[in-house]
Amino acid sequence: MDVTGANVDPGSQLRNVKDFLMIYNSLTEHCFMKCVTNLNYRSMTSIEQTCIMNCADVFTKGNQRFMRIFMEHTPEMVRKRNEEAEKQAKRAEMLLEASSQPPKVAEPMRSIDIDDNQLIL
Repeated sequence: MDVTGANVDPGSQLRNVKDFLMIYNSLTEHCFMKCVTNLNYRSMTSIEQTCIMNCADVFTKGNQRFMRIFMEHTPEMVRKRNEEAEKQAKRAEMLLEASSQPPKVAEPMRSIDIDDNQLIL
């Protein structure tokens, strides 16, 4: 169950966990590479700790902003995708109807009599 009490698809839960771990790993790697400069000590220096906190804060706020904008634009993207799917379905239906109609019979070719004098070389 999710927070709202509704059942959530196990596949969806797994994707959510994977997405979270990907973001967490990206955050960790990015901030570590940016902030930790000296591995000679057991603990981080105060400068490194401050850098890590600021880096994580900026990364988190950026991700939240991205998700907010994504969620604002998602309904429009879904609407456009549905409209395109409907257009394709109509085209396919028209093609199916056209292929189920009997084919037009071509008129037989008429023979033309040509004299040797009419041939142009």
